[in-house]
Amino acid sequence: MEELGTRLMDSLAASKPPNSTPENQMPQQTFPENEITAKSSLGNSFNVQSHLKSVALAAISVLLERETEEVALSNPMLDAIDKIFIERVYPLLISLFLEASRRDSSSFLRTECSLSEQVAEILIHVFEENRAHLRRILSKMADHGSIPRVSGVDWRINHCNPNELSYFINLETINGENGQRGKLGFVCNVEELQNLVASIKEACTSAERLANGANPS
Repeated sequence: MEELGTRLMDSLAASKPPNSTPENQMPQQTFPENEITAKSSLGNSFNVQSHLKSVALAAISVLLERETEEVALSNPMLDAIDKIFIERVYPLLISLFLEASRRDSSSFLRTECSLSEQVAEILIHVFEENRAHLRRILSKMADHGSIPRVSGVDWRINHCNPNELSYFINLETINGENGQRGKLGFVCNVEELQNLVASIKEACTSAERLANGANPS
């Protein structure tokens, strides 16, 4: 947890306002170390704390299954936030919120993660506001022993309808509790198959981001 917190603080410290003047052309200004705030040469405040909260709310929305990751991260409230900032911070927040839900406690964000008081307060506030709902959602996701898992896939072209190209898809499944095998079959056209593949790729991308946030290479 300390490593996640350190990486989060490093990402916040590295944040700069979009379209800002290069550092070597900016007047030297000094800010208190406990304030995560940067200012552009025009004097406009770039509040990293508010950006952190916006990304944290997007992460919670994804975990609560209110939105897909693609929709949540393209929300207009994130338009003003640097994309690199989002890419760095989002998977770390997902990992921290998952750990808070697993422990059913957010106190470790203050004691184990090397976060500043302001950052810890933001994350704790966002988590606690959604704690009960998040625990319910994740507990259902964790109870998946009886849910069949896909162990293989088979497909063939459906020649029954010459007016539209379609496919027979057969998913081979296995029950995690008793090892019972089964099959799930369905028919889809080209567009539906493309949508299915796109959704699976999106799920893979989300899993990779989460894995990179929790276990950086």
